[in-house]
Amino acid sequence: MKNKLTAEQQLRQDYEAFEKGLEFIWGVPSHMSVSDTASLHSVNALDIVYDKQKDIYRLSMDSGYEPSNEELLKHYECLLSCFTEFMRGNYYIDDLKFPMSQVLHTGLFLGGEYKTIQEAYITFDAAVYAMRCLHER
Repeated sequence: MKNKLTAEQQLRQDYEAFEKGLEFIWGVPSHMSVSDTASLHSVNALDIVYDKQKDIYRLSMDSGYEPSNEELLKHYECLLSCFTEFMRGNYYIDDLKFPMSQVLHTGLFLGGEYKTIQEAYITFDAAVYAMRCLHER
C-alpha cells in the first residue's frame, strides 16, 4: 500500500516542482526584506525571473510601497538606475529600441511576461519616463 501524502507534503512537493522551473536572474531587495541580497526567496523591490517551461522572463515589483507621488517617482528612478547598471554590466543594453508599435497595439504592462530581458527593461524604462512626465505636469 502506497503512503498517501498529507496536504502539506503535497503542497511542498508542488512548490519544489514549480521552483525548479524558475531561474532567478537579477533583483533589488525591498526595504521590507530581511535579506540584504535579492533572490527567488526574498522580498524584492524589482526582480527578473526566467520561467524555463514557458521560455519567458517575468518582471515583478514590490507593491507594498505607498509613498507620495514624488517619493514613488524617486523610488522608481532609483530602481531604473539599478536595472540600467545591471543591463550595462551584462552587455544587454546595446542598441535598445522602444517598440512603440507594440505599445500602441497591446498597451504598456508592468509586472508582465517578456520574451527577452531587453523587452522587460524597455518597458520599465518607458513606464518610469511616463511617470516622470505625469509628475512634471
